[in-house]
Amino acid sequence: MANTKLLEQELHNVTDARVRRTWLPFGLVYQTSSETLERLPEIVAGPVDAVKNCKLVRCCALAFGPSSIDCEIVYDDRTRDPDSLARHRSEIIVNVKRAFESEGIAFAYPTQTSFTAAPDGSFIMPYAERGASGSEG
Repeated sequence: MANTKLLEQELHNVTDARVRRTWLPFGLVYQTSSETLERLPEIVAGPVDAVKNCKLVRCCALAFGPSSIDCEIVYDDRTRDPDSLARHRSEIIVNVKRAFESEGIAFAYPTQTSFTAAPDGSFIMPYAERGASGSEG
């Protein structure tokens, strides 16, 4: 990289930083209630703040994604050691997962719903209707 390009940019020396800011993106299923989305900061605060030297900055919904309500956790970690930072991140992920499990909050994963139509445009069911085969199975 040319020196002129470096001089045009703002540089941050993270080795001397007292605090490291970390972002943890995640997605929630669209069935998540609005009330739960509003309560995310209080649900996540305990699991993040329980990790030594870590403090929640924010937890909020960011966007309506194709398969999820996209959210993020942002926290500050006063640790400088890279291995400790990684352990803290992992501990926070496990703590948040436990909190979400106890609250009945479901993480989303990529899904897609497809609809099939006959040549005349009528909807074709992607599965056999109950009782169509003669049994009530």
